[in-house]
Amino acid sequence: MVVSTLTEDPLDDVAAEFGDTPGLFQLYTPTDKDLAASFVQRAEATGYKVIIVTHDTWPPGWRPRDPATSNFPQLR
Repeated sequence: MVVSTLTEDPLDDVAAEFGDTPGLFQLYTPTDKDLAASFVQRAEATGYKVIIVTHDTWPPGWRPRDPATSNFPQLR
């Protein structure tokens, strides 16, 4: 199970459903190093076994439908 930085659900809620399955956390690397460290620490504290670092982009690509539906996951 891979859980993204931009997931809607709290990391600990998702981790509670893993059972014996190891959790993997996909970190989209923000420019703020303290924020990145906070994400990693929270993932470790809630039982994720692997951190997958995605460094090609922080915000998702532009999708014209997002403003129309007020969908801005990176702001949550």
